[in-house]
Amino acid sequence: FLLKTSKNICQCGKKNNLGSVVSDTQLAALEELEDHIYDISEDDLKDFKVDIHNFLDYWPRSSKPHTVDSVSKMLGVINCNGFMVSDQRGLQAVGVGLFPNLCLVNHDCWPNCTVVLNNGKIELRALGKISPGEEVTVSYVDYLNLSEDRRRLLKQQYFFDCACEHSVLEGEKVNSVTQKCLLA
Repeated sequence: FLLKTSKNICQCGKKNNLGSVVSDTQLAALEELEDHIYDISEDDLKDFKVDIHNFLDYWPRSSKPHTVDSVSKMLGVINCNGFMVSDQRGLQAVGVGLFPNLCLVNHDCWPNCTVVLNNGKIELRALGKISPGEEVTVSYVDYLNLSEDRRRLLKQQYFFDCACEHSVLEGEKVNSVTQKCLLA
């Protein structure tokens, strides 16, 4: 998915031009989000199955029954699309939140937006000026990490190789320096 700046993009919890509140389902539905269940390594899959069975053991039997497949989908979606929720100071992680519309925002190592929790509401804030038509991006991992660490974490948790401009340019610089060292 690409989320670009536009006058037509709805904002969750805000009133649209008709005066009604926009619902989360107008941009993304939980069922449509990636879970990457089939991309999980054998070792991680074993741990994942333990988590699923723990969840099923914990869930009250009198409520709506859940299957291994439905819980797998739910946990996979949370793993790939969840945002860390921190305390009011932003220093201590207190949980993971799933905000389906924010899942439409792609990763970039030098993002133009950040996600913050403000008085119990999640906000997507611009880090600078965003031109009309420019893609809105966030960093899925700590952008202060070394590029090698960012790429490893993105592959490990989100199952993709970062191809953003910053990552590619940084990789080219590393290759250039490596070549110079090898020739010296």
